Amino acid sequence: MKVGAWHYRQPHPDLPGLSPSTSGVYTVWEARRELDRGRRLGLFLQGGAAPQSVNPVPWQLALGLRLEQPFLGRPGDSLSLGMTRSWLRSAALQADEELPAGTVHPAETVYELTYVAQLRPHLSIQPDIQFIHRPQGVYPDATAALLRVHLEFF
Repeated sequence: MKVGAWHYRQPHPDLPGLSPSTSGVYTVWEARRELDRGRRLGLFLQGGAAPQSVNPVPWQLALGLRLEQPFLGRPGDSLSLGMTRSWLRSAALQADEELPAGTVHPAETVYELTYVAQLRPHLSIQPDIQFIHRPQGVYPDATAALLRVHLEFF
């Protein structure tokens, strides 16, 4: 289990367009279980809070599963499924002039499926697909596909 806090201090509060000083807390809980033939199943739960009225996301909760070595011949690979729920503060979002006017829904939810394929000891690729329900509380549902390349030098 991990617990932490963060603080952002705005050094120039009089300049327009900059976000104000704010802070928050978070916690992460992880558990792993050994399965057969070197495979492991992991579960995580993560929560965060930034309750000051200037924050458009005052609360967030995420949970997910990760299966290491989903295929027996691929020991460096992993398959993950997760969900993040972000509660939204409509007053803070309505003050954002770049967002479209209209009703702000109370939350945004993201569902994610990702696979890490280790190609070499220091090189992996990670295709990722996300379904976002009510992005920023104002936009229509969206799907995002990503491909990350991870290269380790040390």
